[in-house]
Amino acid sequence: MNEQEAFSHQIESLSPKKGDLLVISVPFPLKAEVREKLAGVLKGTTDRLDCELLVLEAGITAQLQPGVSDLLTEQKKQTALLEQIASQNLALIEALADDQDADTDPIPKTYLSGAPCR
Repeated sequence: MNEQEAFSHQIESLSPKKGDLLVISVPFPLKAEVREKLAGVLKGTTDRLDCELLVLEAGITAQLQPGVSDLLTEQKKQTALLEQIASQNLALIEALADDQDADTDPIPKTYLSGAPCR
């Protein structure tokens, strides 16, 4: 396995989705031609995976940033779930409040000691 295939395999193991940003950073300054060569080597992989590529200088790491649309979709799901929980809690509170009005016990006429209530 050559170096390009190793990078490609590592990137694919991150499971990028369409529109994600792939950030590659290198621990040392790069000359423009080296940066372009690195971007060119990874261009085929990012094109195939339909994600964006960003080459930085400082720390040879590869990370995947989810696309904003994915974050927004997840936030909408979480908001809908919170709204559902809130409406269920409100229904429970209303049911408990209605239950308080339905007290059918007669008003006691004496205390437990037997003394009459005033």
